[in-house]
Amino acid sequence: MAIISETYFLMCETDWTLEGQRERAYEKGMDMLSQGIMLSEFGTRRRRSLATQVAVLEGLVQANKDIQASGNPNAGRLLGTSNVYLAKQFGLVPSGTIAHEWTMAIAAMQGYERSNVHALELWDQVYQPPAFTPQKPSDDLTIALTDTFSTKVFWDDLLSDERGREILKRWRGLRQDSGDSATFVQHALDMYRKIGVDPSTKLVIFSDGLNVRRCLDLQRMAKDVGIRAGFGVGTNLTNDFRRVSNGEPSRALNMVIKLNSVNGNQAVKISDDLTKNTGDPHEVAYV
Repeated sequence: MAIISETYFLMCETDWTLEGQRERAYEKGMDMLSQGIMLSEFGTRRRRSLATQVAVLEGLVQANKDIQASGNPNAGRLLGTSNVYLAKQFGLVPSGTIAHEWTMAIAAMQGYERSNVHALELWDQVYQPPAFTPQKPSDDLTIALTDTFSTKVFWDDLLSDERGREILKRWRGLRQDSGDSATFVQHALDMYRKIGVDPSTKLVIFSDGLNVRRCLDLQRMAKDVGIRAGFGVGTNLTNDFRRVSNGEPSRALNMVIKLNSVNGNQAVKISDDLTKNTGDPHEVAYV
């Protein structure tokens, strides 16, 4: 996706400039971090260019330094970037969560019955083996992605299975990547309470179509209902441009790439946003 995006904005949509990108990222970082946002930069896939992402991270890193030096007791923090190379370059933590392709692949190979539970169990085996004790939060990779086959199916899978309920109790939290955020949070609260877990001990990572205002709104909502919030902001940081000629928005490409098949088995995704379903139409209808 990064290659497609960068090629398009190099060859087709060229009425833009990198000038001011670092400063804009700094301002956005200050706006969010000063109000307690815990932020990860998730902008690799839809970035306008590598140079754009570098400029954005320069701005965010400087904002994080300035906020931490300000003495603000309620300051947020730049947690990291999803780009491993740039994490190394900037001395940041590589930061991400489970991708839809993981659960899509497990279901395509092993069947759809309880596929969410199977996928999380296998993730446990690979990344969080029983003898592993996280030394810091970034070592704990237990954030469950809920909407591979719709969030309703995720809740049903895990709540109806003893192994699933154990995972929900033990894992750090959930990632909301499609659908209505308020509805998602209410369902998460209900689910945790149903299995005897205090929601205030859990975390929701928001990552769907975020900008500064939406992050601040979601932060307030999460605080009001009593659950922790983190944010993975992508396109609004690394592909937020206006045309030089007229000042109108130069919009990012609206695209997604998902797993097509595994061992000859079709792989599909059933989103909370029905327009985001992907895969062979017959397989989508079956699932």
